[in-house]
Amino acid sequence: KPESLAAFLAAYHTARPLTPTEIRQMPLFGQAAALRIALTRFRDLNKKGEGGHFTPRDPQEYMQIIRFHQNNNPAEWLV
Repeated sequence: KPESLAAFLAAYHTARPLTPTEIRQMPLFGQAAALRIALTRFRDLNKKGEGGHFTPRDPQEYMQIIRFHQNNNPAEWLV
């Protein structure tokens, strides 16, 4: 949720202000974090039935997060 992200960034920025470089790079950080999880979930789609209690999860949620960070820089909400 963008509201949750905005609240998190505002609180973080109060404790330690983000540098201009960090603000510029925030979309890349967000995309990298979401990509790691999406790739893990894509890999896990092929593990159905392995280990007994494993339930693969849909990676599309994190693909949407990647698109969000491609189109937005939440850190700019602080400026």
